[in-house]
Amino acid sequence: MKKRASGSIFLSTDKDTVVYRLVASRTSVNIRRVNGSLVPDVGTISFAVTKQMGDEAPATMAAKDWNMEGVTVGITYLVGDTMPHLYAGEDIEVILDNKGISATLMVNGSVVDTVTVGFVLDGEGGVSIAVSPETVVFKKGTKSTAKVSVELYVGNRMVGYGDAADGDMTCSTLTASGKAISEHLSWNFKIDSSTKRFCYVLSYDGEGEENREIAFTVNYNGETYERRIYVKTLSDGLDSKPPRSDFWESYPVGFPFESGDEDESFTDFVIYEGNWFECRKSHVKTLTNYPGSATDKNEGYWRNVVKYSSLATKLFFATYALIKNLGVEVLDMKDANGNILCLIKDGVIKVNTGEFNNVVFSGVAMKRRTEVTAANFSSIFKLDADTDNQYDIDLKSCGTWLDIRYLPSNIIIYPRSMRALCGNTILLYNNTAYALSISAPATTSYNGGPGAFTSFTIERGQFASLDCKVGVKDGKETAYFVVQKGTINTTLDN
Repeated sequence: MKKRASGSIFLSTDKDTVVYRLVASRTSVNIRRVNGSLVPDVGTISFAVTKQMGDEAPATMAAKDWNMEGVTVGITYLVGDTMPHLYAGEDIEVILDNKGISATLMVNGSVVDTVTVGFVLDGEGGVSIAVSPETVVFKKGTKSTAKVSVELYVGNRMVGYGDAADGDMTCSTLTASGKAISEHLSWNFKIDSSTKRFCYVLSYDGEGEENREIAFTVNYNGETYERRIYVKTLSDGLDSKPPRSDFWESYPVGFPFESGDEDESFTDFVIYEGNWFECRKSHVKTLTNYPGSATDKNEGYWRNVVKYSSLATKLFFATYALIKNLGVEVLDMKDANGNILCLIKDGVIKVNTGEFNNVVFSGVAMKRRTEVTAANFSSIFKLDADTDNQYDIDLKSCGTWLDIRYLPSNIIIYPRSMRALCGNTILLYNNTAYALSISAPATTSYNGGPGAFTSFTIERGQFASLDCKVGVKDGKETAYFVVQKGTINTTLDN
């Protein structure tokens, strides 16, 4: 049973280079049979992001700081729910049916590291190979060197390179002869004398474009495992060109496909015969240069994205994705704390917060009725920490129509942020055994301005309509309520 862990990172020789890496709490999860049941050796796994400035030692970043530096981490299950999910540093439950979890680290829209943690059943080999980084990104114009480590694990134990008594793990050369991969790129290797860790050393002279796959093999216990290193050259160190995708047949002959070069706007993807392909060399469409054709193979126009990354992950983490046709059943947007800001589901759109500019409504804006109970009272009525019975109402969360079915006692409300309430009508229905007092300037006249009294009470069985206004009292600006109060009409249709 073969599992693999992979990774990628941006490297250069600049002293101020910032290196980000993704670190898993486990390289793999071992699964044992206990009394006929499968049991993992750990219940959860997690991922961390490290940051290294120049020659300084890498430091683990706090998850709450990721967004400030443009760091995004997503996770994808190997089986089952294979769509990427945003990750915020939490522990992830090990669910055996998923077979493993892959995590992707992006910085400012560029994939810089990927790590896969496989779930390995005892007795099925338990071999996993970590190529890190799997993708090396060089900056054009900067002479630089990158080390790519190749580690083979049996379970959580790393096998030393070239140990004949432990399976004799070896790696192939990167070229048929010599060390030159191209005019601008060469390779060598290094073996750590203490850890027996093997790594390839790639040297780039800073000239030319290097965008290629380098195939190699790992040999262990008579088995051969094929792996690849992907090399990219970027002019600015970022790969932030948004993807553009459609079926091959949808593009007319003569359409200019773009590969995301410096002077281009997109990285093009096409679907051809059920597979996704990424444009690796800008060109114009003809009848004979489709993905996999002889022309494509000679010129290197297309690459099957399944070989090196998930297109779903690319679209999910893109800084901006232009998608011609998109159909979804459910769409939701969440804030940093996981609260849903906008939900589109079953033909209904619910927006909990946001700014709307130059909006034209067609139809009627309806109030939402919120029933206040013992279960939600404390989330709506916010108690003043210095008092026992003085509250503010969180109208943002509950709306402006409250059917109050529970009060802990007679309470007093001191409304805050009344300027922001200007123009709203608040409906309060007291269906409890206690009284509700509002401490605020108020009047019963729409024409008289702020009244002389500062509070009013809604007794049991009463309702109040509160129109929030801004006016002048004693020569000063003041916010106040125009109050209409009476007995609840139980026969009135809501």
